[in-house]
Amino acid sequence: MPVIQHNGKEYHIIVHRKKVKNINFRISKNCELSVSAPLNCPDEYLQNAIKSREQWFREHIDKVQRARREREKLQGDSKDVFWFLGKSYRLDIVDDARNEVRIEADRIIILQHQKDNKYLTDLILKKWLLPEEHRILLEAFERIYPLCNDFVPQKPLVVVKSLKTKWGICYIRRNQINLSHHLIHYPIESIEHVILHELVHFKHANHGAEFYTLLGRLMPDWKERKAKLKNPEVAFCYLDMRGFTYRLF
Repeated sequence: MPVIQHNGKEYHIIVHRKKVKNINFRISKNCELSVSAPLNCPDEYLQNAIKSREQWFREHIDKVQRARREREKLQGDSKDVFWFLGKSYRLDIVDDARNEVRIEADRIIILQHQKDNKYLTDLILKKWLLPEEHRILLEAFERIYPLCNDFVPQKPLVVVKSLKTKWGICYIRRNQINLSHHLIHYPIESIEHVILHELVHFKHANHGAEFYTLLGRLMPDWKERKAKLKNPEVAFCYLDMRGFTYRLF
């Protein structure tokens, strides 16, 4: 198992052999390092690829740790932080039998009858978040889809589900797009970028020059929108949305 030394600590890299085309490098919010590689990738080539990414791993370890420190600083007084549409809110849990959520200024107030029940807190948040997410994603899709009418004449099926490593996936043959639940934590302009990105795949399947030329013509500021998806702090508030798959329309 490959090891990276950083700031006096050893970080072991878990290697997964999979049916993938490329070598992919990942770091979790707990600073767990992993690499997925094609089944037929030669060991020496893989080792060299990992070695070439050592600095990338070190930089991202530092980013994740900075985000964790910032989150702990934001928490203060045992209050959690929740990101919604690109804005951070303090989570205030109030002992109340109504079991509902309210937004007031920079706070999300959760009224629940068992104040210290974390499972119930997550359940109430999800019950509030899902209809909000559905409305926001649907409105965003309806704004973006007309840009692609000429090369996506039939509106695709859009499925919202839990995705581990992607914001969206385009299935051209199925005429389907999957969107991640995690998008709801990011700015609306970033959500629109992901939707357009997946729709452009119906015209250009791969990320070649033609793909980015069309994307840039339809959304000139797509790079700025995409950059807002790289805030590592947001990932700390992700809810476990497995089992909450639904069609957007």
